[in-house]
Amino acid sequence: MRRTALLIPMLLFPLVPGCGALAEPAGDAARTLDTAGVERVVVTGEASRLTLTSDPARPLRAELGATRAGGLSRWLAGWSSTWFADDCAATGTMRRDGARLLVDVPDAFGLSRCEVRLTANLPAGTALDIRQHAVLAVLGGDFASVAVEADAADVSLDGSSRAVALKARAMRARLDFQAVAGAESVSLEAKALDAALRFDGAPPISYTVDAKASFVDSALPDAPNARPTVRIKGDFVRATIR
Repeated sequence: MRRTALLIPMLLFPLVPGCGALAEPAGDAARTLDTAGVERVVVTGEASRLTLTSDPARPLRAELGATRAGGLSRWLAGWSSTWFADDCAATGTMRRDGARLLVDVPDAFGLSRCEVRLTANLPAGTALDIRQHAVLAVLGGDFASVAVEADAADVSLDGSSRAVALKARAMRARLDFQAVAGAESVSLEAKALDAALRFDGAPPISYTVDAKASFVDSALPDAPNARPTVRIKGDFVRATIR
């Protein structure tokens, strides 16, 4: 086992769910959509909790809604209700554009106790493109690619993807590759990063870590030019590779 360590105090970064009063869907937007034929999911805007799967045993469907929950919303709950009438009815917009599923959560307006949630079962091989201020994403299944860009991100993957690119100011990533094709590329970049990666079958991998301070625990040796490839970059990094 190879261990490289420069121990540093790690930052804890609890994520703050969406806390804005959200606009009603407009145009052809809907709260439930069929995802058959979807090849790409694009999520933009303020903040949300995403649960995205590619389970062939379940219906291909996406649902967008909101619940009273979590983080800053809970902290505000004690007093904001006296100022704002908020029934979590407005959640943002979701629509189909050909083979794309487009979801947008408008920027915060006022205060809300609502957390926007997108739950979708997608065709295997769907590409994911997530660009939000804050996101908590739970991914399960086979995805062509996973791209996330956020201020704060908490991302877990239990499945497979040939291209994973996650970038945030503060990020926690849990990536469990259940199937390894030998062509995977993983890029993780954050100022404060807590990452755990596991590759089924412990294949040879190549990895680089570029950090001001880091603690890296890898059970897999760095094999130059091998694939999967893992690139980790940040100011403060804690990473585990298995």
